[in-house]
Amino acid sequence: MEIIKAKNYDEMSEKACELVMDQVKKSDRSVLGLATGSTPEGLYQQLIEQYEAGNVSFKKVTTFNLDEYVGLTADEPNSYRYYMNEKLFNHIDLPDENAFPADGDVEIWKGM
Repeated sequence: MEIIKAKNYDEMSEKACELVMDQVKKSDRSVLGLATGSTPEGLYQQLIEQYEAGNVSFKKVTTFNLDEYVGLTADEPNSYRYYMNEKLFNHIDLPDENAFPADGDVEIWKGM
């Protein structure tokens, strides 16, 4: 494991963006594990800016998210899918069928 030091949040977000872009450029069929919360928001904004500048494409990338709230559908504002749509997915060319957030509204959870 490599530890990368950053002076502040903005520098950390830039370094994370560089790493993600390097991976996607190395293999346009990369698989990314994505997190929610305030920490990756700078990364996501940087990725959007790089996409808008024409420096990266996510057309063949696949993403998985780490978690979801039980009982929430993807269109509910408190769901992590909604968060990912607002913070990243709606702003880049990642096909919807390539995004795999956890599903909090599945039958296995009904009645728990």
